[in-house]
Amino acid sequence: MSNRNRRFGWIVGLVIAFVFSAASAADLREQYGTRSLDAAAHIEAAINLSRDKKPADADKEIDLAIQADPTCAMSRYWKGIITGQLGDIDQSMEHYKKCISLRNDDNRKIIASAEGNLGKTLGRLKRYDEAGYWLSRAIVEDEGNVSKEQAKAYHDLAVTLHFEGHDLSAGLTAKIGHDIDPVEIPSKMIDEYLNSPGAEEVARVLTLENDPAAA
Repeated sequence: MSNRNRRFGWIVGLVIAFVFSAASAADLREQYGTRSLDAAAHIEAAINLSRDKKPADADKEIDLAIQADPTCAMSRYWKGIITGQLGDIDQSMEHYKKCISLRNDDNRKIIASAEGNLGKTLGRLKRYDEAGYWLSRAIVEDEGNVSKEQAKAYHDLAVTLHFEGHDLSAGLTAKIGHDIDPVEIPSKMIDEYLNSPGAEEVARVLTLENDPAAA
């Protein structure tokens, strides 16, 4: 092979590597809903550390992501998860709310997930009215169960209503969710709630009027 052909091959290789690198960077930014490559890289690092059960290190990475792009809902969503792993539940919920406040037409999947996580957390704290509100919002946000968040929210809302003592509502909620995703909500869950000896006569499912926390 001549020197000219070698140089040509070397240049072509560099161009291909550059194009591949640029495409990968663009994909990472699109994946995490940010225009900042730094933010995307820090989000990815934080997610990996969180999944490796290293929340303190993950927290440092997600803070850098927020600093790089304060308008990125994904970074606030993961800040909520990581802060919860660190045991600060109040701050975790605040970050979920901040994520939700950054809603736009391109990030509805992550918003629905944040609403669902917030509702589930409130349910565990026995703040059932607030839990019902946010889970209802998650159900409406993921219309058609496109992101698989709607079925999860129906499941968690049914559980919340059950612990509130509203087993008829819980059973009807579970039935709606079962029709959407029978794996997420098995039929035995419906039977358990509808066959409960509770005295409830009027059922409700969604609660969307106002956030009870603001009352």
